[in-house]
Amino acid sequence: MNKKITGIFLALFFVTGLSLVVHTTPVGAAPGDMISVHGKAINHATGKPVAGASMQVSCNGVLVGISSPTDSNGRYTIDVPADRCPLGGDLVVSITIDDLSGFTVSTINYDNDVSVELYKSLSVPEYSWLSGVASGGAAIGAIAFVRRRQKQSV
Repeated sequence: MNKKITGIFLALFFVTGLSLVVHTTPVGAAPGDMISVHGKAINHATGKPVAGASMQVSCNGVLVGISSPTDSNGRYTIDVPADRCPLGGDLVVSITIDDLSGFTVSTINYDNDVSVELYKSLSVPEYSWLSGVASGGAAIGAIAFVRRRQKQSV
């Protein structure tokens, strides 16, 4: 029985490793081939293009490129190596400027037209006061609880 289970695990391990090798090798991609990623950054609140925003591209969770800022029409273009972005994988385009940010997830192909809507971001200081008040309230409540327990036990 143990030999069967071991055999099954080894077969699964082999098939998984083989599928990873096949999946990470783009079909038809030669060394030096590039995948084009282009699109537009749009302010969600106004619907207008966002100029001067910085953009980065990740393929399957790995940062593979950073573009120059978006132009006056909010457009950007970046070419990334095909061997680092296998076809069919996950493409994430992230764009930020000042207090606006956004990202879009899509599937990698040879010509990726990806528009990203930017939303107003909440800054960390806006949350710090909330966590401070909550922590202080919890501490006061814990002290009151302990003192009340001590008075009841006496």
